[in-house]
Amino acid sequence: MINEENKMKYGYARCSTTKQDALYEIEALLNMGIPREHIYVEYVSGSKTRNQRPEFNKLMTILENNPGSVLAATDFYRVSRNIQDMIALIEIVKKYKLKLEIGQFKFDCRNEKLSFIDEFIIMLFGILGDLDNKAKRQNTIYGMETARRAGKQIGRPIVTKKDLENNAKFLKYYLQWKNKEITLCEMQKLYGVKSRTTCYNHIKTFEQK
Repeated sequence: MINEENKMKYGYARCSTTKQDALYEIEALLNMGIPREHIYVEYVSGSKTRNQRPEFNKLMTILENNPGSVLAATDFYRVSRNIQDMIALIEIVKKYKLKLEIGQFKFDCRNEKLSFIDEFIIMLFGILGDLDNKAKRQNTIYGMETARRAGKQIGRPIVTKKDLENNAKFLKYYLQWKNKEITLCEMQKLYGVKSRTTCYNHIKTFEQK
């Protein structure tokens, strides 16, 4: 049962990939008094917009339908690394008179207006998040260019028809698929490629005249 004090508290935890663990965020939110059933967790980049983050979008809709609620997170970068979403969050907080508890920051708009300084701090985190995302993308581009200059293969290796003609595993399951002994999905799994699209592309390459 959720007690009266905590029934209007909601938390958001986010990790960029499933290789990361959101457990420490969940524990921190529980220590902040957020009921476990009110904690929304997802694995997606913080640079994604609200509509690209289903759990965040769901939580925002709940907050819009529950004026006076509390939104908690361990830090602003968990909430978003996107300036547009930060600006939208400010408007939601003001319109629905919410309270934000983000790490050490507390912005209470339930009984008074959000101050200009508070708005600036929230937007600043969005700006810093955007700049960090751009820096990471640029570093990735530089890294790929450096690797190419060093003669390293970037991206998926190109598979030629000759490669497939010399690939006994592909030939075995291709013939079974061609004779309708197995489906494309079964061929993909037996052949050992990551997707049916890749498997089909190999078939098209092999069948080219």
